[in-house]
Amino acid sequence: MSLAVVDTFTGKVQKIFLETGKNLFDDQKMFKIKVNSIEADEETQGVAWVDLAIYYKSSKKDVPVCVQMGKLSTSQIYRTLDNHYLIGFYILPYVGDGNV
Repeated sequence: MSLAVVDTFTGKVQKIFLETGKNLFDDQKMFKIKVNSIEADEETQGVAWVDLAIYYKSSKKDVPVCVQMGKLSTSQIYRTLDNHYLIGFYILPYVGDGNV
């Protein structure tokens, strides 16, 4: 499963493959993602719960700010505080492979 980050101004999309226990970054290192766990939803097929923390740094000079901490459903979409980025999950290639 990947986290998809969409720049709402340019339309550029980045997909970050999620792995538990690792610090993951987007191409510009504006987002740092730490995934604690990924668990399948017991009631809804094709949906998972991702326990993570997302830190956002709007420029190289800024200090990273936690914009999301806790569990997100793969069916949810999250928008950063400044509405510049839309964050969701990209699971289509992984559904049915046992990787959700």
